[in-house]
Amino acid sequence: MVLGEDVSPVRCGGIPQIMAALRNTALSVFRFSGITRIADKMKYYASKPKLAVNLII
Repeated sequence: MVLGEDVSPVRCGGIPQIMAALRNTALSVFRFSGITRIADKMKYYASKPKLAVNLII
């Protein structure tokens, strides 16, 4: 429930599939970086987007 999939207003067209792909990508980046407590780190990086970009670079 950290990603809020159940309350998302996006329900039609191809957008739900795109949002799912973005969520899966974010989870993969965390796992690839060795992060195990993903929910905690998602909350942390949500407040520090510049640090989150460093995970990708």
